[in-house]
Amino acid sequence: MSWQPYIDDQLLAKGFMHAAIVSHGGSLWAASEDFFVHPSEVGVLVAALVPPSDPAAMEHLATRGFTLNEVGHYALTRADVSDEELVPMLIGRCKTVGEPSTGVVVCATHSALVIGIYDGAYSEGASFGGVRLE
Repeated sequence: MSWQPYIDDQLLAKGFMHAAIVSHGGSLWAASEDFFVHPSEVGVLVAALVPPSDPAAMEHLATRGFTLNEVGHYALTRADVSDEELVPMLIGRCKTVGEPSTGVVVCATHSALVIGIYDGAYSEGASFGGVRLE
């Protein structure tokens, strides 16, 4: 099964500028053009989002930040959703000087991270909703 149509027809079509789906181990399943997530970048996100998540890892993302596609970001919030069908989600912003004011949404499924970079004009990614485990 290819995840590329989900990237193209769902995430990019809904307004994300860049998107990727990567396994918890860092294997790239699908991505938008010119967007690469390095396995080491995935590891820090998995530690903060995938149960049992490490609170210290989330604190690190909020204070020291993380990179995606070699661009620095910092975490604004981690949403632990009470609805069992929705997944943990992190919302962040670009912190790299000289880069556009973009935001990031990272959702952790059972086996992958769904990552989307959105234009900073959107309100913290709220217009994009949640990822379901279906």
